Amino acid sequence: MDERKLKKLLLDFHGPGGRYSYFPSQHDWAENFESPEAKASWNSKVQANIVRTPSSPLKIDLYIHIPFCEQLCTFCGCNIAVTKDHQVERPYIDLLLRELDYDLERLGPLTLNSLYLGGGTPNFLSAENVDYLLSGIFSRAMPTPDFYGSVELDPRRPASEFLHALAKHNIKRFFVGIQDLDNQTMTNVNRPQNLLVLEKAIHDITKIENHFLSGDLIYGLPLQTQDQLVSGINQLSALPFHAMSFYPLAQAFWQKQHQVAFGQISANSPETMIQLFLRGDAALKENNFQALGFGHYFREQHPDAKVLLENRGSRNVSGFSPVLTPNLLGLGVGAISTFPNLYWQNQRILEQYKRQIGGNVGYPERAHLRSDIDCFFGNLFERIVCQKIIPQPLIEEASAKYTPAERFVHHELLAQLLENKILTADDNNIQVSELGIYFLKSICQAFDPYFLGRQN
Repeated sequence: MDERKLKKLLLDFHGPGGRYSYFPSQHDWAENFESPEAKASWNSKVQANIVRTPSSPLKIDLYIHIPFCEQLCTFCGCNIAVTKDHQVERPYIDLLLRELDYDLERLGPLTLNSLYLGGGTPNFLSAENVDYLLSGIFSRAMPTPDFYGSVELDPRRPASEFLHALAKHNIKRFFVGIQDLDNQTMTNVNRPQNLLVLEKAIHDITKIENHFLSGDLIYGLPLQTQDQLVSGINQLSALPFHAMSFYPLAQAFWQKQHQVAFGQISANSPETMIQLFLRGDAALKENNFQALGFGHYFREQHPDAKVLLENRGSRNVSGFSPVLTPNLLGLGVGAISTFPNLYWQNQRILEQYKRQIGGNVGYPERAHLRSDIDCFFGNLFERIVCQKIIPQPLIEEASAKYTPAERFVHHELLAQLLENKILTADDNNIQVSELGIYFLKSICQAFDPYFLGRQN
C-alpha cells in the first residue's frame, strides 16, 4: 500500500464522527425522561418492544460497568469515579444485581451468550467481590454452552487472585490498558507504569488456560514521539498478544480542565496525528497484526481472531467478537443497552444511578425507540463494518429511502470512495477494499441519512 497516498486520503477524509457500533448515535435519540408520563410508561415500553420467544429465555450479551479507579488518567473519557475507598465495592455490586432483578421483571428469563466487564477499572474489585458479583449474575441468568467472558484490566493492580476468580466463571478474554511504554509520557498523563509491571500481569494471564489477550494503545499522547511509539509496539509484539487496539487520543471539551491540571497537554495537528498513526500501523503490520478497522488489529493464530479476520464476526459497543446476539443489556452507571427495536442508557452520574436503582425508580436517562429506517441502516452498517461487503440490491434499497437531497450527497460521496479505491464494485456487490479498512467511518457516513442531512 502506498503510504503517501494513504496519508493524503486520511487527511482528505479526516473529520469528526462516530464508530457506528450502534445506530442512531446518542445525539439522535428521541426520548428523555423529564416528564412524569415518560417515566411511568417505561416498563410497558420495554415489554412492548423487546422481541422474544415466549417458550424460551431471551439470549443476551451482558455489559457490566465498573466505574471505580484509584486515580485519574487524564487521557480517559470514560464514565469513572475516582476513589481509593474499596468499601464502595459491595454496595455498588448489590445495585448491579438489583438492576438485573428489575430487568428480569421486565424482560423475563435470560440466558447469557457473553459477558463483558468494562470500566473504569474492573480489577479495582477484590477477587472476593468479583466472585460475589459473578455468582450473583449467574444465579439469575444461566450461561449458554458457548458462553465467553471478557474483562478490561489495569496491569498495575495485582492480578493473580482476581484472574482466577474470573476464570472460575469462564471469563478468559483479557483487554489490558497499556497506552504507551514510555514512563515519562505515561507519568505526564497521571498513569506511571513500565514494561516490568506489564510483563508480570501478562505472566499471570498466560497461566489461564484458553485465554485471549489484547492490549490497548493510544497515539497522540503529549510527549510521545514516533520512534518511541514504534519501539513500544515492537517490544509489546514480542509478548503473547493475540490482538491490539490502537486509538487516537481523545480531547473532548469536558476533559480539558483535568488534563491541564495534571500535566502537559496540547492538541496535535491532524498531520501529526496521521503520521503517528501511519508509523504505528506499519509497526503493527510488521509484527503480524492485521487491521480489522476502527483501530482493531489481530494476529491470526487465535481461533477468535481467525473468525474476525475472515469477516465472519459481529460487533457491538463492547467491540468485535466472533458471535454476538442482537440483544445487549447494560448494567451499571451510564451503561448502554441496545436491542433491535429499543435503545437506552442508564443515569450517567453515579449518585443519580444509585438513587434510580436504590429507589426502584426504574427508568433510564434517555432512550430511543428505533424506526424501521434506523433498523435498516443499523443492519447495513453492521454489514459494512463486519462483513466488508454490500450487495447491490441493498444499496438500491438504501437509495430508495433517501430524500432527493440526501440521495444526491450519497451518490457524490459514494463516487469519491469508488474513485479512490476505498470501495470496489462489480455487478453484484460493493466491497470494502484493503485500503478501505482505514475508512470505515467515511464509508458508513456515505450511507448515513443523518450525516447526509436528515433532521430528527
